Amino acid sequence: MTVPADVSMAPETRQALAMLHQLSEQLHIRVGDVLRWQDYYDGRQPLKFATEEYTKFFGRQYEGFRDNGCAPVVDTLAEKLTVAGLKVPASAQDDDMTADREFARIWAMNEAQEQSSQAFVEGCISRRSFALVWGNNDDPTTPEISFESPDEVIVGYEPGSRRKRAAALKQWTDGKFDYATLYLPDTIWKWQRQIGQQTKLYTPDPLRKYEWIPRFYPGDDIWPIPNPAGVVPIIELANRPRLRAEPISEVEGVGAMQDAINAMWSYLFTTADFAALPQRVLLGAKLPQIPVLDSNGQPTGAYKPIKADEWMKAAASRRMQAYEGDQAKIAQWDAADLTAFTHVIEFAVGHISAQTRTPPYYFANGTFSNISASGLDALGAAHIAKAKERAVYLGSGVREIAVTSYLMQGDVKAAAAARLGRVEWCEFETRSLAATADYALKLAQAGFSYDYIAGQVITDPVELADEIERHNTEQAAKAAALEFGPKPPMPPPDDSPPPPDGLGDGGTA
Repeated sequence: MTVPADVSMAPETRQALAMLHQLSEQLHIRVGDVLRWQDYYDGRQPLKFATEEYTKFFGRQYEGFRDNGCAPVVDTLAEKLTVAGLKVPASAQDDDMTADREFARIWAMNEAQEQSSQAFVEGCISRRSFALVWGNNDDPTTPEISFESPDEVIVGYEPGSRRKRAAALKQWTDGKFDYATLYLPDTIWKWQRQIGQQTKLYTPDPLRKYEWIPRFYPGDDIWPIPNPAGVVPIIELANRPRLRAEPISEVEGVGAMQDAINAMWSYLFTTADFAALPQRVLLGAKLPQIPVLDSNGQPTGAYKPIKADEWMKAAASRRMQAYEGDQAKIAQWDAADLTAFTHVIEFAVGHISAQTRTPPYYFANGTFSNISASGLDALGAAHIAKAKERAVYLGSGVREIAVTSYLMQGDVKAAAAARLGRVEWCEFETRSLAATADYALKLAQAGFSYDYIAGQVITDPVELADEIERHNTEQAAKAAALEFGPKPPMPPPDDSPPPPDGLGDGGTA
């Protein structure tokens, strides 16, 4: 389909293009940082902090080896961030929160439990991830939720606001074309451009004055596309946002120490190699020299000494050096003590543990033993507090996903309730069945209600509501059975005469 010139060059189109370029430039700035920390999480870290001489002679010797403390820092946190459901009030004045069964259905239909887990991992690595909510042609009653990568999506906010989304851009490529979709509160603009295409200063076709041109798929007959939600349908899931700075990457704070650990490992391997094959030196012998050749490649009878760099390579590979003198003899250098490096590595790993509030037993190899259950709980307390803190910020994003889902369906009342809702998370700590039962028993002994105790044990709002309903039904059935059911038989009447006055049972006057 060809867009008429009056539409393609309309002020709205120019404004949309300006927004596209602005967000695209900001996204381009972010991409390098995103890819860098993704490489660190995947274990692709460059060798840093090594001296120039070491890098020159040994830098590629252990190039394939990388320690990776970044992955457990991210994984142990993300695995604790699992959305259990959403609770919403019946009205704005109602404090009683009930399970949002409709959102639970939408969440399950989109397999959002699995997708959100991936998004939280990505957010811990790259500072943020995104969720896109849009209509579903196959099922109009179920909006489609997809989670997006931070190297393809960016959200722009209104000036002075960190909550009100003004626009969002998703930009990707297939190798031949770049594609971009600009999301505004009232319209959706689709664009594409050929990779490597240059902007033309003049052309009879007004569209060719711009690098980006409208994009259409078979069956499209509307451009731009109306946005039925009335809000930007892309939501940012920021990992620990800040007031005046970027959200925090869990990997960024570990990167420098990870580089130091990799350098220590490289030094340790090199030292171990020289311990197995020690360097030797030949003293008092004539130094080897290189014959000088003429232009025809024939020896001239002259010799020149080997360059120092060549001797360094020989010392590294052949493990031999030689010095001239009066008496020939052989000696060797002893390799450095390997424990000097292992102690530094252990200290650095411990520093990562303290810095990221990750329990040290996730990094240690056999160094933790005979620790009681209460001791393990104490070691993990700070990490659980960290997960709960991250859940506070991510919860607002999940709640906004619910709001946008209802707005996409035109259900304004449900969207208003979702704005006042509370996101429930699965347990941040893993407890055994025995510990859970003991915890519930102690709450009951302390006088807490059944509803409260069930809420402490069951995190899924729908499952919790069903369990409370089952319990109330059982209690009502028991009460009815006691009031209207068969009564226990009464004891037979006692027809014996009463005892004389002044006498009790078995007593005397």
